[in-house]
Amino acid sequence: MPRLADYRTSKGVIQFPFKTFGVAICDVLSTHDVLKALRQYRNGEITQEVLLEWVNIVWFTELYNCADGQDGSIASVMAELEMLDEDDMFFSDEDYIRMIAALERNFEFNYSDETNKE
Repeated sequence: MPRLADYRTSKGVIQFPFKTFGVAICDVLSTHDVLKALRQYRNGEITQEVLLEWVNIVWFTELYNCADGQDGSIASVMAELEMLDEDDMFFSDEDYIRMIAALERNFEFNYSDETNKE
């Protein structure tokens, strides 16, 4: 079984073997990383399963720290994305747009909060 050290690059980035997924898991996770993952999903570059696998690795391995001042917006979006693991959980395209808007504005995302709407 591969060890975490096997995936660490010379720059300290942890790159899991997602050949089709261009978001690395780094020591510091920024809104840019989460935005990239959401945009790749919305553009059809990755599947929901790949998105969820990335979310679970980032969320549950505790291999990262959120960038300073971005932890609220990142954590709120990641918590919602993690819910995709639940049976019958689905986000509409509008929900993903609202998640992206919350990250771009560095606001906490609340699924039922109208302030996240464009």
